[in-house]
Amino acid sequence: MKLTGTIYPDGRVKLDGCEPEATVLVGITRSVIAIKHPGGAYWTNGGKNYATARIAVSSLDSLKKCSDGTYRFQFDDPLVWFHPTPIKAQAAAVQDLERMFP
Repeated sequence: MKLTGTIYPDGRVKLDGCEPEATVLVGITRSVIAIKHPGGAYWTNGGKNYATARIAVSSLDSLKKCSDGTYRFQFDDPLVWFHPTPIKAQAAAVQDLERMFP
């Protein structure tokens, strides 16, 4: 699934079709983007949803600068996502390894 969004000059990120609060850019290259989602309630075109806090790392399909100082981007579903607290991220990664090698 392709997702699109806007990066604002202060680092805020808005994904098209979603209104999550406090979603921010935490890293970017020409081919990869990392976005922090704060968790909690958020709204999409389908209504109210709830998500845990996470950092999503995705492969960028396109990135271009707009005349108003924002940037538009398109990417696939996240390649990997993890909890922003290092201890929780570490525990989840170890669980993923154990699932891969039972």
